[in-house]
Order: sequence, then structure tokens, then C-alpha cells
Amino acid sequence: MYVSHKLDEIYAIADRVTVFRDGEHIATAAVKETTHSDLVTWMVGREVKDLYPRSPVERGAALLEVDGLSGANIEDFSLSVNAGEIVAVFGLMGSGVHNLGRLIFGDLPRTGSIRMQGEEIQANAPRDAISKGLGFLTENRKTDGLLLPLSVKDNITLVSVDNYANMMVINGQAERKATADIIDKLSIKTPGIAQKIRFLSGGNQQKSLVGRWLLEDLKVLMFSEPTRGIDVGSKAEIYRLMDDMAHRGMGILVLSTELPEVIGIADRIIVIRQGKSAGRWISREDASEQDIMTAATLKLAPMGKAG
Repeated sequence: MYVSHKLDEIYAIADRVTVFRDGEHIATAAVKETTHSDLVTWMVGREVKDLYPRSPVERGAALLEVDGLSGANIEDFSLSVNAGEIVAVFGLMGSGVHNLGRLIFGDLPRTGSIRMQGEEIQANAPRDAISKGLGFLTENRKTDGLLLPLSVKDNITLVSVDNYANMMVINGQAERKATADIIDKLSIKTPGIAQKIRFLSGGNQQKSLVGRWLLEDLKVLMFSEPTRGIDVGSKAEIYRLMDDMAHRGMGILVLSTELPEVIGIADRIIVIRQGKSAGRWISREDASEQDIMTAATLKLAPMGKAG
């Protein structure tokens, strides 16, 4: 018996598939008699169209510029993210893809230059990164992102709580309103703002973390494994949020080991292999699973035209 959210794996190895939703048995069928759309509909309870709803956005000025970044087994890595753009870094497990975000954000010691709108971000200083408009969702929301014993409200306003304080006293009404607005805007399913966040589903926990950063005046938001461990419906909602943020002029940096995700949402892609960039940028139009996976596994690889 094999349990997975990943549909490609189901179609690669399974003879029969059973779908459960909210603890209830929904359907059982032979895999060869189903389609991807059937499974998604059963999993979500509604038809999900356009899993990757990326729509054209005019590319603006450079927001995040990383030059010669080194540290934590990363060597001389450079990238840029422009306004209105979703950039993805793809790598296999162990390639260093997960360390990139931590280095850029200041969670790990690093050398190299990191600039937000031309202004240098101090090394090893996440607070400085936030003050300059950079946010970060790690790949492990439960250990690095959420405070599980606390409420949905406390988790969403964690970074921006100073905005609701006056002379060391928190304006509870303003904080509650801000939380309620985020819950409504992102369609977070919770009985209320006082609910302990550990009782929410993975998808709603992830949307709460996104909401945390939307309360800040961000220019760039980094996502490391943005849809790890969440259902297909929540994935579509996360991708829609990314597209919406890009349309509002933000820059999005995605760090992912999920190849379909990278190809589906990114305007430009770069591959990381053994801590180094593996070739030139790949544009959305030129992206293919074969070229990207080849670059991720071989030292020299054709990469297509730069984006």
C-alpha cells in the first residue's frame, strides 16, 4: 500500500487507487480507468482548473540581486528577481537548493553581495532583510515557521505585531481585524482566529504563513518547497497567490525540488547542482523536464536560451 499526494507517482506504480477526504472514503477505482482530473476532483471535492494559473505580467525593475553568494556548501551563486516575476531555483535533494534561501535571508553565515533595490542587506541579519522588504517561508513550516502551541492570530501577526502596539501595549482590536482580513483574503479554513494553528490542515497552515508576510511591506517573498505536504486544492491556491503577488509588482523566488511545479509557475529557472549553478537561465518558453533534469544530474548540460 502506497500513500501519496503526488499523482504522477500513483500513475507510475499503482494498480488501484483509493481517495480519502476529511477522513471519509470518497472513491476506489482502477488507475487505468481514471484520469488526473478525476483524482483531483475526488481529493478536493470540486473541479480544479488551471493548477498553475500563471498569467502574463510585465517584468519590472530588479528587486533582489544576489552576486557571488557562498556559504553552507553553496559556492559563487548569483541570481536576480525582478518586479512582477516568479523565479525558480530547481535542484535535487542535497544540491544545496534549501540552503539558498537561508543564506539570502541571513539565517546562515555567508559571503557575497545581496541587495534589495540596490541597497545592501547586512550579512547574517534576518531583521535587516525584513526591514528592506524580503520575506522567507522555509521548507519545513512546522519546525521553522509555525509556533504550533499558539493561535492562528498569533502566528499570522508574529512578524508585524509591532504595527499594532502603542507604548508597549498591543491594540487587540486592530490585530484581530488584520488577522480576520487575511483569513478572508486567503480563504483560510479555521473555526476562528483563536484556534490553535496546529489543528489546521497543512494547506491552511501554509496560507497562514503567506498571510503573515502579506502584513508586511514586502518587495520579494521567497518560498522554499511552497507546496510540500499539502493537497492539490491548496497547491492551486498557493500558486494563485503567487500569481496575484506578481501582478501586484512583487518578486517571487521559489526554491524547489518539484520539477512540474517549477516548470508550471516560473518565468525563469536556474538549476543548482552540488552547490553551484548548472548553466544559464532557462526561460518559461524553453523549459523542458529533460533539459532541467539533465542539468541537475550532469556536470555539463544544454540549458536552452537565457530568459
